[in-house]
Amino acid sequence: MPSAPPTTEPAVTRTPAAETAFCFERTPGRPGTYPAPADRLWVGQVRRITETRLCYWGLERLQDDAGLLVSELLTNALLYGSGTAVHVRISCARDEVRLAVRSGPACTDRVRVCEAGPSDESGRGLLLVAALTETWGVDREGWVWCKLPVPAV
Repeated sequence: MPSAPPTTEPAVTRTPAAETAFCFERTPGRPGTYPAPADRLWVGQVRRITETRLCYWGLERLQDDAGLLVSELLTNALLYGSGTAVHVRISCARDEVRLAVRSGPACTDRVRVCEAGPSDESGRGLLLVAALTETWGVDREGWVWCKLPVPAV
């Protein structure tokens, strides 16, 4: 009875299209003010959820970049978003992973790469997003998103 050939690659559980989406209530505050301590805890939790989801999809090689990217998108949503909830989507197609975060209505004029000075403590989040991704942007519904290419196996 022939046996199956051994495999060196782990089984990939990624489907042609897969998505994880969730939201959480945020502490009320004015856009541009430092997020409440309870809200700041979400950044690490969402980063871990993203990294775990990518591992489940067999995309461990993207965990570090995706974790950093979702942290930056989420921090911007907490700092500048005006909604009462923050929505997060992590999706995977055959050739790309898409990360998206939304808090409040679209404010496309406020979503831009800034020039942070050498002594500035903030202002580099979207610069990192632009540097690490092939494409990113904001849609009409207010989702700030970025895409990472899925590496060839």
